[in-house]
Amino acid sequence: MRRFTLTGNVRRHAAGPGVRTENEVSALHDERVHAAAFKELFKRYLGRVYRYLRVRVACEEEAVRLTHVVFLRALEALPQYQPLRGSFVAWLVSVARRVVEEPGARRGGVRGVSDALPVLLHPEVRYGRQFATLPQEAIARLGLLISRLSQPERDLLALYFAAELNVLEIAQVLERRPEAVKKQLGSLLLAIKERYYAV
Repeated sequence: MRRFTLTGNVRRHAAGPGVRTENEVSALHDERVHAAAFKELFKRYLGRVYRYLRVRVACEEEAVRLTHVVFLRALEALPQYQPLRGSFVAWLVSVARRVVEEPGARRGGVRGVSDALPVLLHPEVRYGRQFATLPQEAIARLGLLISRLSQPERDLLALYFAAELNVLEIAQVLERRPEAVKKQLGSLLLAIKERYYAV
């Protein structure tokens, strides 16, 4: 297998939203993996993978390190990707999820959620613009609410906001029915909103 160096600053690419590229992925199923084509996928999905990992781990440096691990693993596992089973970005985030859950990954816990809240509420991320102008007290309050959620609930928020996955893609990552994911996500967002505005 041909390897290439992952260059560029993860933070520089972290803001850009991704778009499905199933045709690009199918072109990579050749026995010879084309580094240039994979480099395009790397650029396209780097931000979404990094933001997801940043919410899940203890510090920015660990998120950068694990982002590189994810893309190297994805390059090695690319022949196993099956487009008919779901989107490429969901498959890639599944790889990220497995990497962050391995022993040795410095997961963030409650502190990681508070530190990564700006990433979760990144202005470029879905619905995040409304949070870009929130005062620090409001962000701190929201961080406290999120830190009190269970790890699966925080992961669901990270998949939706940081990785920018839709309900079908989240269902693919979690290996659950889309209806169940939609119901849980809706209930969770409503509960957070109610607790946030409660006096």
